[in-house]
This record gives sequence, structure tokens and C-alpha cells, in this order.
Amino acid sequence: MAGRRSRFEAAKRYFELPESERTRIDEEVELSLDFESLSESTITRRENAKEEIEAFYAAQGHSGDVWVKAPNKLTAIIKTWLTAKVEGTRPTAPRSRAGATHVAFSTLKDWRMSVVRIISKYVPDGQKKLNNGIFVALYNHQGFLTAKHDLQLLEERKQFIGRHEIRLMTESMYANCIDLEWTIQIDLALKLMFQTGVRVGALAASTQQYLQEGRYLKWKNLICNLGANGEPHLDIGFTALKCYNGPLVAKRHEANLRPAQCPENVILEPGPPLLLLAIKRGIIKGIKTLDQLFNSKTRVLEWEDWALNEAVFLKGKVGGAAGCQPGSVMRAVGLASAVQVVGRKIGLAMQTYDMRRNYGDEIEENYGEAGAKMGMGHTANSTTYKNKYGRESANLDNAGSVMHEDIVDRYALNQFRAPALLPHVGLSSNTIDGLMHLHDSVSTESTQLSLKRKADALIVPYGQPQIRPITKISDAECRAHPSWFAFISLPESISRQQEMTRLKSIYQPALDSVDPSPATRTAESRLRAGFPDQPQFIVAYEEWKRVRDRVNSSESRKLKSIRDAIAAERAVPTTSNASKAGPEPEDADTYMARQTRIEQFKGPSLLVDIARLHAGPSGSKVPASHAAVDGAVPIDDLMEVEFTPLEEGDPDVDEVPAWVVRTGYMRMMWTSAKDMHSRCSKCKVDPTVDQADKEKVWTPWNLARHEEQFHSVGMQLARWYNKHATCLLCALDDCPEKLARRTYTRHINPAVGYHVGDPRLPQVEEFFVAFPDTFLSDEELDAEEERWAMEFADVTLPSSFLEVSRVEAALAGAVMLGVHEESVEPVVVDHKAALASYKRLKISKEAFVYVTESSRR
Repeated sequence: MAGRRSRFEAAKRYFELPESERTRIDEEVELSLDFESLSESTITRRENAKEEIEAFYAAQGHSGDVWVKAPNKLTAIIKTWLTAKVEGTRPTAPRSRAGATHVAFSTLKDWRMSVVRIISKYVPDGQKKLNNGIFVALYNHQGFLTAKHDLQLLEERKQFIGRHEIRLMTESMYANCIDLEWTIQIDLALKLMFQTGVRVGALAASTQQYLQEGRYLKWKNLICNLGANGEPHLDIGFTALKCYNGPLVAKRHEANLRPAQCPENVILEPGPPLLLLAIKRGIIKGIKTLDQLFNSKTRVLEWEDWALNEAVFLKGKVGGAAGCQPGSVMRAVGLASAVQVVGRKIGLAMQTYDMRRNYGDEIEENYGEAGAKMGMGHTANSTTYKNKYGRESANLDNAGSVMHEDIVDRYALNQFRAPALLPHVGLSSNTIDGLMHLHDSVSTESTQLSLKRKADALIVPYGQPQIRPITKISDAECRAHPSWFAFISLPESISRQQEMTRLKSIYQPALDSVDPSPATRTAESRLRAGFPDQPQFIVAYEEWKRVRDRVNSSESRKLKSIRDAIAAERAVPTTSNASKAGPEPEDADTYMARQTRIEQFKGPSLLVDIARLHAGPSGSKVPASHAAVDGAVPIDDLMEVEFTPLEEGDPDVDEVPAWVVRTGYMRMMWTSAKDMHSRCSKCKVDPTVDQADKEKVWTPWNLARHEEQFHSVGMQLARWYNKHATCLLCALDDCPEKLARRTYTRHINPAVGYHVGDPRLPQVEEFFVAFPDTFLSDEELDAEEERWAMEFADVTLPSSFLEVSRVEAALAGAVMLGVHEESVEPVVVDHKAALASYKRLKISKEAFVYVTESSRR
């Protein structure tokens, strides 16, 4: 009674509050009437539908609020809008390739339900009007449109990504690993989606709002416990799932992942890549190396305090080839694309949702439909799993049941639908070579023969993965498409263009009246400087920019959809995943060929076999000491466990404990990255290079550019002059310092003028062109460019002409440097384009120099 009375007293105090506090509470209650705990995508979809209906009503010449119309008129307007949407909306590119001409039934259903929710919220007495006939009328019109346009009622056959596909993708990743951190990160994402069935948005930030709210996987959401032999047990709490009704609904989705018991399944664990990623980033307290992890007695790993709120998945530099960006957060679309790239390398046309479907099907096999819903984050009364994910009746062995034969399992029944068994999916010879290099240091002659035989069997026997050639479709071609004219003729497109014109007419006269200067380069700064007391120009300009951004965004999306539609029209309609990756060979569908591929996946992965070798022989089964990763300790001391070396024949992985294979697997993964960084050989002999520059390492795509630009003659002269205030060539010739210091600057021209005939310099021909000191009008500029082009039309350069950096050209006082070969036919240079590029550097009264040489290279 005391507790109940205290709660009553707490509520009663509301009437004792000051008037201002009660007013504040009442205002908050009023605001809560319009609050909806919905997902961001649902709210956006309804808002877009509301705006479209209002614009559709206004385009018919009507005025006023459409939502206050009589129920019969409102129903007629919405029916017309739904009909126009169905007949005017093109299907997605994959459905177009499959022959669909209209949207799917599920899309029409979403539109209809959005309208129902809008009426319930915005129409006066909306729920009452829905119950009195609007709901039934819209439902019947949905059925009419479905029958008229033959909309697809059934879900298309979905693809499922299972163990064999994950195995192929993992082998491909580590065989072609360039940056270790990036590869481990993508491997971890792949294994988490495979074992938990979460969407990619549960791992990375789906939207800008989710990014600001921190709704992505962080290290504090991961709990890792180590078993007796170092087996990782993971407890993961996902905080961003689509199953949430909204961001403020308290719901937690947890996944408890144990280590594999069978050695061949170690390749499917998320634990090894998670531990390696944590060590790579140095976030485990007291453990900074792989050896410290293996020798640690700690059973509960603790993350560093600074890393608790850090994202697990980071953005990549140069697409991941140059590592990850510290402190960044990967977006969901980027993570999904990275996983799809791995799949395409083995010929697998996949999506991340394929792993979610497989997860639901596997969980249903062991825990029933209720367990599948729980694991996927669906509510108990939801029909989403049944309608969208499960194979349902496809898992029933109908033939075995009616013929009283042994029932086969789901995998055997659906094996001909498995993407990994399609002819175009498999490991290339280059990937196999990369895998074989991982075991060179630990294998014997007998193991080499055994693994080589298995590697040869894994190579795709029916040809390499093929990628469909993509023909570039220009924006001009898209704008000539009928869909573009229909788009720009929409009322909302016309109104936005009119709004931009109106806003520009407000601020443009004021903008033109302000003279540009270095201090007022931007339009906003010019308006603020010229009209500080008239903010209406600034407001109009900022509003114009906002409308312009919306127009550009909508036009970009429309151009993309038109480009996809044109590509779909040009593509040959396909009905199978195999044909999406390339043409199938003649014997692709033979039963024996398919059975051969099935047998290839029954044994353990080649990576697991190599990991067993990396474990190494020894005498004890207790991991008391481990070898250093850098190879200082012999490989024989890596693990203290007895096992017989692999002989010729199929290896028996089950003879080795799973934790031993896991340890060797992690060591192998840690050393799998190829050393793609190297030092510049020219820096070692260039006298103008500092010691710090000599120690720099370069990636292949940066080394060539560095050698061409950094070690050019002009840059060498400039670096030497900046450091010594003398001419580099004079210094090499042991000239007196006074003479060497005389008139030489950092540019190449004075050095060339003094060192005439020097074999270290190219032979120079100079063509001087005077640049104007004042700004020219567009007409005068075009006339000058035409005159310059005609004046130098007879100048030719060899076809081996090389263009260097414009910045280097500006420093050297020349526009271009070239290489001459006597046997090469000369070609005419586009002088007009070169002059335009040179003038953008804002250099006036400089010589236009072309340099050729015969001996520098």
C-alpha cells in the first residue's frame, strides 16, 4: 500500500507544479500526438507518397487541400494515382532482365498501405472514413490492377549462400591478400553475416542518421572469452536492426557464437579474424602480438578504453588496397559492395541477403519456424520469414515420400540450385597458386604432391569466371530516352525548376552588381560584402542552393535508373544465375559434371590442410610456447602437438584437434598479405633526395608516378636550388660557388640557356607565346585560342610524348616534357587544349616550351 500511495502522490504533484511547468508538459503531450515509432525508411516512404499525391492533384488543375475532399472524391483521386504509378513505373533492372514489364505485387501493396496510413493520419476522421468504405475500395482496386497487368504474386526464386560458397570466398581472399587489415575486416563481416544472419546494416552505418546516432557495431558490443586451448567464444549484441520499429524502441538482438568442433569448419569461424583484427589495431589490453595471445592465461579479453566506442568496420583507402582509415566508420553500402567484389572474383553473382536466407533455412531445420523468426529478429506473429526467406515446400522430398524411399536432406535435394555448383563458380589458377605459396615454407615433398593434386582439382574445369562486358551509356543518351522527358514533365520537376528560376531572379541582379575580388570569390561572400544590410539576397541564394541540390539529386537518381533500364534492354534476358556471370559450356548441365563438383566440396578446404601444416610437429599437447610470427623461431616449434605428417592420399584432418588447426590457421592468415610496398631505386642515387625520402615505401600504383614526377630534371634543379641556392649542374661540374650562384633560379630555362649542349639536359626548342595581363571576354579568348592554334599547327611531337604533372610544369617553366625516338612517327599535338590547361595555372608572359630529347631514357 505504501508503494501504491507513493506512486499516486507522485502523479498528484502535477497539480502542485507552477503554471509554466504544467504548460511545458501539456505542450509535450501535444507534440507526442504526432510522434511515430517507425523506421526511417517507412517514414520516408509515406512522406514521399503524400507529396506525390498532392502534386498529382495539383497537376490536374485543382487547388486546395486534397485531404479534406469528400470520401468518394478522395478515393477516386487515389485510385487514379495508383493506376498511374503502376503503369508509369518501370521494374528494377534484375526483374527487367527476367522479362517483367511492371512492378511486383508487393510494391503495389506497399503503395496502397502507405496511402491507408496517410489517410488515417492527415484526413479528418480518417480512420472512420477508412472503415466506411475507403479501405475496401482501395483493396479492390489493388486486386483489379494486379489482374489487369498480371503482376507477379509469388516471390522469385532466391539464392542461398552456404558453407561451400563461404569457403571459396575465404580461399580467394587470403590467396590474393594485399592489405592484411582490410582482408581480415571483410572476412570478419562475411563470417558474422553467415553465422548470425544479420543484415549488413547491423555491422556498418546504414544512413547518415544512423552514423550520427552511433548505430553500428562497436567493439564494446563484442565480448570474447577464450577456452582452455584458446578457443574464442563470442557474445555479440547488435544495436542496429531493421526489425526495430524505431530508434527509440528498446530491443536487443544477441548472438552467441561458439568455436567449431570439427577442424574443417575452422575456416567458417568469425573468432580468428576477430582476434587478428583486434591485435592488428592494438585494442586488447595486455596482448599486442599473436604469441602473447596464444601464451596468455587470460580467459576474458578486455578492450582498450579508447577503442570501446570505435567502429569495428572502417572505411578503406583506395578500395581497401591501401588499408583502412583509422577513426572512420564504414557505410553499409560500402561493406556490401566489398563482400560482393569477393564473390565476383570467384564468379559468384551474390548479395549479402543470400547469407541471411541461408541462415534462416538452417535455423529452421534445427529449431523450427519459431526459432528462425527469433534468430532473424522477427516477431512471433510475423509472416515475413515465411513469405520472404524460407524455401518452404522446396525442402520437402516429395518423391521420396510418395515412393517410400529414404528421405534425402535439404542440401542434397537443392544441390542443383546451389550457386557454388554452377560451372562458372570456382577458383582460378592464379588463386590456387596464391594458396600454394602459403605452405611452401612448411611443406615436404609428399605434402606438396598431396596438396598439388587437391589444388588441381579445385581449379574451375569449365573455364574461368567471366564478367559481362559493360558498355558505357552517356548522360546525353539517357536524356534522349522517353523516360527522361516524362520525368522532366512531372509537376514536381517543373515546379522545382520554376522555383529555382524565381529565387535566382531575386539574388542574381544583386550578385552581378558586386565586382569580384580575391576576397569575395564565392557568390555568398560577394552578397554579404555588397549588401550587408539586405539579408533577403542571402536567404534567396541559400534557398536556391537547397532546391538545386534536390534537383541534382533527383536527376542523378533518374539518370541512373534510365541507364540501368537501357542496359537491361540491351542485355539478353536470363533466367539462371549461371548465365549472369557468362555463357555456360556445352557440358555444363550434365549429371556427371555436377557430381564431380559435388565431390570436390566434401573434403576439407585447402586452407585447412595448409593450416594443419602451419601448426607444425612437436611432442606435447599443451600450447606452452609458440613461435614468433616474424620467423625468428623455427617453424617446428610453432605448436607442441603430435601428429603424423601428411602422406600421399587424402589428408585426414580429424586426426588433429580443432584448436591446433585454428592456431595454425591464424598464423597463416597473419602472414598471408603480399608485400606490395617497395622503396624507390632512384631515390637511392638521386643527390637531391633527403634521407627521409629515401626511407619511404610506395605502392605500385604510386611508385611509377613518383619516379616520373619527383625525379624529373625540373624537380631536381628546384630541390637543389631550394637547399643550396646553386645550380645542380654547376655543382656536379665543380664550378666555383660564385659562378654557380650567379643567375640560376629554380626553373629549368636558365640552366638550359647556360649549359647548352649538355648531354644531361634535353635539346630544347623554345616557342615564346605572350600571355595577356588582363582578363579577356569569352569571345576574345576564343579568338586568341584560334590564333594560337593556327600559329603552332605545324609543330609536331613524337607519339611517345609523355605529359607530366601541371604543377611540375609550372615549376619548371615549361608546359610539357617529351621523349624522342628517331623511329617513331611524329603526331600533331592539341595545342588549344594545352594552352587552356596552361592558362588555368594563371601564369602570364611565360614561354611555351616543348622539350624533346634523344638520350635521357
